[in-house]
Amino acid sequence: REGRARRPSFTSEMTRRVLLLVLLFPAGTTLGFFVSVARRTTPPLLRAEKSSLQEQSSQSSQSSLPYDWRAQWYPVAFAAELPRGKEPSAFTIFDEPIVLWRDPSAAGSEFRCAEDRCPHRLAALSQGAVEPDGSLRCYYHGWAFNGEGTCVAVPQLATSATIPKAARVRTYPTAVVEGIIWVWAVADGVPSRDPPRSADNLDASPGFAHYDFQIDLPYEQSWLVENLFDPAHVPISHDRTQGGGRREAAEAYVMEVDDESINEDGFTGRYRGESKVAWTQAKFEAPGVIRYRSERLDEKGEPKTLFGAALHCVPRGRQKSRLLFRTYFKKSGLPLPLLLYLFVQPKWKRHLNSCKVLEQDLGLITSQEDRPFESLAKDTLTIKSSDTFVVAYRSWLDRIKQGLPYKPVGWKTNDGRHAQESQDHQQPQAPVPAVVDPDHRSRQPRLLRHVYISHISRTALKNTVRCRNAALLAFVLSTTSAAAATTAAAARGTAGE
Repeated sequence: REGRARRPSFTSEMTRRVLLLVLLFPAGTTLGFFVSVARRTTPPLLRAEKSSLQEQSSQSSQSSLPYDWRAQWYPVAFAAELPRGKEPSAFTIFDEPIVLWRDPSAAGSEFRCAEDRCPHRLAALSQGAVEPDGSLRCYYHGWAFNGEGTCVAVPQLATSATIPKAARVRTYPTAVVEGIIWVWAVADGVPSRDPPRSADNLDASPGFAHYDFQIDLPYEQSWLVENLFDPAHVPISHDRTQGGGRREAAEAYVMEVDDESINEDGFTGRYRGESKVAWTQAKFEAPGVIRYRSERLDEKGEPKTLFGAALHCVPRGRQKSRLLFRTYFKKSGLPLPLLLYLFVQPKWKRHLNSCKVLEQDLGLITSQEDRPFESLAKDTLTIKSSDTFVVAYRSWLDRIKQGLPYKPVGWKTNDGRHAQESQDHQQPQAPVPAVVDPDHRSRQPRLLRHVYISHISRTALKNTVRCRNAALLAFVLSTTSAAAATTAAAARGTAGE
């Protein structure tokens, strides 16, 4: 209209935001990008809607869905982060201990997985070591097991005796897809399908650059999924954090869930800023992958992926989960200085900022998990303009709860622990553990949560320690040399007198 500033085109607006993102991306968080894509330059403050999500939750919680938590592929680690050499890695899936190791003798997949229990005396095999032939040796009595779980060595066995057939461990199939190690949770089973992969098939698309990061977190998987499926919290929790947002830029969102897509494998949806045109596609993929994709059209009018994310939330057990964080984007079309900035910056430095982003939410999420409540549907006040995906996910858990090893915190159902503590709201409730308590699980050091499970960060820490020790040694030697020279000079002066 006359007198009104011309609105920038979609393409120019997207280009401007991508360039801004790339400056923040290496050490940032995925949701920060999608928040920036979906909001205006000067967005309105988040409006408190009066409309609840009761209608949505009732529609998405109609009937149970067939689900088997064991017949699933679980991401365990990025292949590049798994320790090399003799060191195996301990892990849990829904509190069941497993051990993962590299097999240098394997013809196919070089990764092996077995139950983390020696059949001899129940010691953890993850405390042992990998032999040159690829077998895993228990460091209690020396029994060794190959990649198929068969015991191949018992040092204490009599010369005339043979290894008992019962001396074996159950194994789990493994696969590597897009640089991620996946484990099929059926022991000694045969997978019924391949592990999931992104729509962009990164294994076959060399034009993508990606950033990977993994961390263990002290809360249950569903709280992690809820957190990462919540773009509304980013500008608040991660205010002025690299890759985050600004609190004054918080706004309402238009969020949609495709009801026809809801099944035992998850569901799809999309969201955008309340007054924006650009949508971000969102997908929840069982058992715990959140995928985001933002596209634009190329010169021929064909969809071209601009940015994507795969956030793998792994159920390690009660009050513990693991996040395999991946973001990726097309390298073509980006200015050379920005590409150099992305690839010259060391990964361990980017990991430091990613740790910071996750740590900003730690106390908030553990306080949610620790608090007694009857049900989230009854005890929380949700709004469509920020919580649609959260309610959809919790409602999905209600429908597959019979296929899980223990009751989840769904939208209308409870895991039992919270419900027992809040059966009578008239009675005093148990106090919520203070997250400022130094013994609270949210206060675990970064060394345990990230560095120990990251080959990249562990190597950087070792090199830092070596440099520090070398600097201390050089300082001691130079100080000693200077002191000796001073003493010698004083001695010559005394002799001259």
